[in-house]
Amino acid sequence: MTPEPAVPPAITEALRGDGFDVSGFTARPLSSVDSAAAIRVVGIGVDLSSTVERGNAPLETWQGIPAASEGYAASRDAMRVRIEALLKAIEAAPR
Repeated sequence: MTPEPAVPPAITEALRGDGFDVSGFTARPLSSVDSAAAIRVVGIGVDLSSTVERGNAPLETWQGIPAASEGYAASRDAMRVRIEALLKAIEAAPR
């Protein structure tokens, strides 16, 4: 799976408004180096189940996240809820 080459300008501006500068960000496919130390791999709206680069980390696919290009605030808020729940689950998991 090949990611989009750049963050769209409208999303870049919306993220800047939230305090994130992604102007120099370049997306790249998930690699084994990226996932080597991962404790979880999350695909947002994409099925990564056949991705071998995920290593041994558990895989989640998050469906139902609104497209940021169609409604940045709704997308951000939906991801925030999922991220907070994921962090709580990771914190509660036995080590």
